[in-house]
Amino acid sequence: MKKFSWRALAVPALVAAGFLAGCGKGATVRIVYDRPPEYQIPSRVKKIAVAEFGGDMRREIKWGTIAADMLSSALDAYNKKFHRYVLVDRQRISAILAERDFQQAISDTDSAAAAGKIAKVDAMIYGTCHVVIKERTIYKTAIDPLSRSLRSKPVRAVYSSAAVNFTMDDIGSSKTLASVTVTKEWDSEKDKKSGGTKIGAVFGVSGGSKKAGEEIAQVLIEKCVEEFLQKISPHQVVEKIQLVACKSKVAKDANSAAGAEAYEDALEMFLAAADQVPGDHGALFNAGVMYEVLRKLDKAEEFYSKAIELKKDSLYYACRRRVRNILKGGTSPKPKNN
Repeated sequence: MKKFSWRALAVPALVAAGFLAGCGKGATVRIVYDRPPEYQIPSRVKKIAVAEFGGDMRREIKWGTIAADMLSSALDAYNKKFHRYVLVDRQRISAILAERDFQQAISDTDSAAAAGKIAKVDAMIYGTCHVVIKERTIYKTAIDPLSRSLRSKPVRAVYSSAAVNFTMDDIGSSKTLASVTVTKEWDSEKDKKSGGTKIGAVFGVSGGSKKAGEEIAQVLIEKCVEEFLQKISPHQVVEKIQLVACKSKVAKDANSAAGAEAYEDALEMFLAAADQVPGDHGALFNAGVMYEVLRKLDKAEEFYSKAIELKKDSLYYACRRRVRNILKGGTSPKPKNN
């Protein structure tokens, strides 16, 4: 399996929003890279099972079941794409363990090894899930548009956090292959004060919903699962690169072409824009992006370097760093060594 593959799509929504190509920033290009797992899991580990996640209280058992279900579902989707593992159906595992009067919730390496041998799998994934939800009503001062006076308005404040511990044990060697605790949290009050994209809106959850805390907790668990799977399975990483402003009118057509996914045409026009206005680092950088989209990484590195010679921009460095690392066969962009 190749360490990297890529495909690129320009985000059409930005075109519909009416970005001003050639005058301001242009389309955002998405490049999807297939990446290997962060952990080196032995290739002989193929057949795996997800056990019931445990907990001390009924509520934690509920969240543990949700975490295990999400992990099984996501891992199945990863396997259909990357064919790394063979996932044994959880109901089948439960039935096999029940026949042997074996506890379905695994809590340590010894019990995982025993259950794994019964189920005849190469590895067993188990863990725990702890969720905290705090919801309260607070009062905020707001202007009454009718009376034009200040009044106190009740607002539901929601806080959710999820801490999921994942353990993957090798049944043959009785050794732990991965042990990861992932924690995610969301606070409606901090989110409102951040000034950025409202996480609740991104999650599709209203802060005023009576079940907002639980709904957010499920999304947080899902994000924990995604982070864990990136450590043990091949996965995809999306790089979003926004084309920058140029100094030539030719760039307007180039940005339009990039927005329409006509990358070869866009490349020709960005190169023409760079020739038309010497010193146009934006045109050089955008040409580099087009080369990367077209999988010509040597040329992408060259043009990112040309842009850097004219302007020491952090975006230019980041893109060159990513491409250099891929050319060297690395597994992820390095944080330094531009």
